[in-house]
Amino acid sequence: MSGLTRRLIGQTRARIKGYLEEMEELLPCTNPELTREENVIALDNTKMTIRHNAQKLKEAVETLHRLDKEWGEIMERLSGEKLEEKEKEYNKMTTGENSFLDTMKEAKEMIVLLKSRVNEAEILQGHLLNPMPLRVKMQPLVTEQGVTQSKSASKCVNLPALELPIFDGDPLNWAGF
Repeated sequence: MSGLTRRLIGQTRARIKGYLEEMEELLPCTNPELTREENVIALDNTKMTIRHNAQKLKEAVETLHRLDKEWGEIMERLSGEKLEEKEKEYNKMTTGENSFLDTMKEAKEMIVLLKSRVNEAEILQGHLLNPMPLRVKMQPLVTEQGVTQSKSASKCVNLPALELPIFDGDPLNWAGF
């Protein structure tokens, strides 16, 4: 049974390595030569490709995880020399440059990276669909008296200083407040 598991782990590991090597460096971006609609469509295609690549990696990682669990269950049923032999085989496959655990880790890191790229594409699409800039700069407004007032999109407002009376502690003067 463990021979089949080892073979499947090796094949799945090789498949993940192939995915990682052939994976295109897809960075979501807009092309200024394209229209807004064409850029949205291009970003949709990029997102679809990125999601497809992430799904392939995710399924392969799940397969490796399942096979690793199966191997652990097989080893739990063994004892003595057979157990030592299988532990050596397992250690051989989990250490060094051919470690399937390292391959799983690489694939998981790539999945996280691909998810962030999908988020980047969605943000770019949001900016394309709602082209309102983050900070609106308004033109100064000239009033009838010739005074220039600047309008601002900022939520900070400068109010004039107020002179307030100071309470001296005398209860007879309290009514004046």
